[in-house]
Amino acid sequence: MRIEKHAVLAGHTGSVYALLPFGDSGLFSAGSDRLVAEWDLQKPEEGNVLVKTSDIVYSLLQLPSGKLLVGQASGGIHVIDLASRKEERLLQYHRSAVFNLVHIPQFQMVISLAGDGELGVFDDAELKLQKVFTLGGGKLRGISVNPEKNLMALGSGDGVIRIFSLPGMEVVASWQAHLPGYSANAVTFSPDGRWLLSGSRDAMLKVHDVANGFELVHDIPAHNYAIYSIEYHSDGLVFATASRDKTIKIWNANTFEVMQRIDKERSMGHVNSVNKIVWHEGSNQLISASDDRSVMVWNSVTDNL
Repeated sequence: MRIEKHAVLAGHTGSVYALLPFGDSGLFSAGSDRLVAEWDLQKPEEGNVLVKTSDIVYSLLQLPSGKLLVGQASGGIHVIDLASRKEERLLQYHRSAVFNLVHIPQFQMVISLAGDGELGVFDDAELKLQKVFTLGGGKLRGISVNPEKNLMALGSGDGVIRIFSLPGMEVVASWQAHLPGYSANAVTFSPDGRWLLSGSRDAMLKVHDVANGFELVHDIPAHNYAIYSIEYHSDGLVFATASRDKTIKIWNANTFEVMQRIDKERSMGHVNSVNKIVWHEGSNQLISASDDRSVMVWNSVTDNL
């Protein structure tokens, strides 16, 4: 597989931090301009503003109920009804930036990660707060769920990774995965659950063996600066990493070797930090968001041998 540039979604006036695919070709994006934009990837020039919020947006989550959760810099989580396109209420469960929101449908749970080291747990129906965990180690950003083993991985600002059992939320493993003081910004289970990948401000990509106590099996100097996002393609054969060094890299998921480097010179890529990447399963495209105020759409191309 290789990646080719398809389109640029232009319209944001500030850094873009959050991406959320939906449907066959839909996408929400948001960032420092306080706007949540809605796009149809089949008509990339026709973006619309879904809602203008009161603060910088760092995270987005769509629930099966048709609610869109919008995590902001001030700690609030706005609840938007997508049918009426109106805000229903504001959840003020945190006191600092909500960097990530994750739905765990098998346990009807939503997890929120905040910049002050707090992890919130609330139900996905009434959105009532059930518990708050205060974890040491600074900002919480990276999170991934292994639904087969009922495990959740969490990376923190001090470079520590914690593994929680679900739904009880007990810590079953914890280790210093990255350099102390270098945030574990991204953690991602492989689709088959075999590996846990982590990326950090130390620019290292680390591969941990889940079945063998999260033993470190690969320690790769993957980028020149902080890694912000790691995302597997749904086929499990490749994954992508995004970095503050302005690049995206496509990796072979079996050999952990770089297949393609996407940057400004080679691919007309981003000119500033790449903050977020997602694979859109509906359209089979890679989407990237950057400090350069743009969202880029990349086609996945399989060469015929």
